[in-house]
Amino acid sequence: MELMLADPNPAIFLTRPCYYLVEMPKSCSKDLWTSARYSEQVIEAMAEAVTQLQEKYASDMLTLIGYSGGGVLALLTATRLEKPSTVFTIAANLDIAAWTDFHGLLPLTASLNPAEQDFSNSSIVQRHLLAGRDNVVPPITIRKFRANNPRAEYRLFEAFDHRCCWMENWPRILADY
Repeated sequence: MELMLADPNPAIFLTRPCYYLVEMPKSCSKDLWTSARYSEQVIEAMAEAVTQLQEKYASDMLTLIGYSGGGVLALLTATRLEKPSTVFTIAANLDIAAWTDFHGLLPLTASLNPAEQDFSNSSIVQRHLLAGRDNVVPPITIRKFRANNPRAEYRLFEAFDHRCCWMENWPRILADY
């Protein structure tokens, strides 16, 4: 949210289904924030919301920006959109299998893994921002994703970690693009 507010461009904050709710509807199962956090159901709901927003604001081009797990959602959502888009991911766990293995977590069995998606014929412009000192999503955990997506742009910020120093540098990073 803070990164979005630091961006001078028009923006809408869109979160995954069942997040930031005071009361959980019955349709919000625990799977939607655990093993199914990047599931087909979640991605389709996100894509539907983005498509409705594009139609409402008559937007032909779209930039999706996602931080950490939001980067996974932004990229997978972009694959479902009809209009061309650019995706920025920031410190995103783009290979969820490698990420869960690295941390010794249970696999996200009901989720789509970006490292296993085929982007070779995609019109999505991908810009992935990585942090050299990130212990949450170390750059090594997206090795398979990078090998499968050589056309994507990757930029490593050696001195950054998962939280530091994105906010302080966000306007400058955006200006570089």
